[in-house]
Amino acid sequence: MIMLTTKVTKEKRRVSIATKFNLLTIFIILVTAAGISYFLIQNATSHIYRNLINHGLIVAGMASQTSEYSIYTGDKESMKQIIESLEVDEDIAYVCLFDKEKRQLMGKSFKPGLVIPPVPATSMTDSGFPLKIIHEEFINTEDGNRYLSFLSPVIGFIDTKPIDGLLSNKGSTSQEIIGYVHLGLSLQNLYKRIKKFQISTLAFTFLFIFIGVILTLFLTKRITAPIKRL
Repeated sequence: MIMLTTKVTKEKRRVSIATKFNLLTIFIILVTAAGISYFLIQNATSHIYRNLINHGLIVAGMASQTSEYSIYTGDKESMKQIIESLEVDEDIAYVCLFDKEKRQLMGKSFKPGLVIPPVPATSMTDSGFPLKIIHEEFINTEDGNRYLSFLSPVIGFIDTKPIDGLLSNKGSTSQEIIGYVHLGLSLQNLYKRIKKFQISTLAFTFLFIFIGVILTLFLTKRITAPIKRL
């Protein structure tokens, strides 16, 4: 009697082929969906971050070119116009213009409560021409947010013969640093873009899993039905 009861219990505990197939297929779907989602999110995050850096490099380079005459002549009005023209960019947090001694000529913060950090002390004079734009990420102690800082040199083409030393002829070999543009980009919009992408990716993943499970159950039923009848 005991042996018969044990045999019946083992029969009840035996998992059917259809259930095993369903569990295996669902496990494969979950692992595949998680891997694809992680890969997409990591690549998208890296791509968005690189785009923001490239955006900062382009804006800082253009600001250096347009502020060349203003810094050389000390024209405050044109400096103000250059800074205000950059305010329309929602990623830019602050802009500062410096002379060649890194003394601030004019600056403005576009984010409430953001104190403009000091200009990096990195020396560019020994690196030769053309000079590269320096960028680094930092945390502002005032609001706890992350920012990208860009320091772009303003290059002047100087000729000692004319009265006005700033030449429009860029073929001159007498290049020197006449100032700097210090630009800061906020990472808050970056995090918002990444969060939106993560939400859309997770929604697509859940939809993929749901459809995969439904198809698995349907196909398992169609495959195992003839076996059960036999």
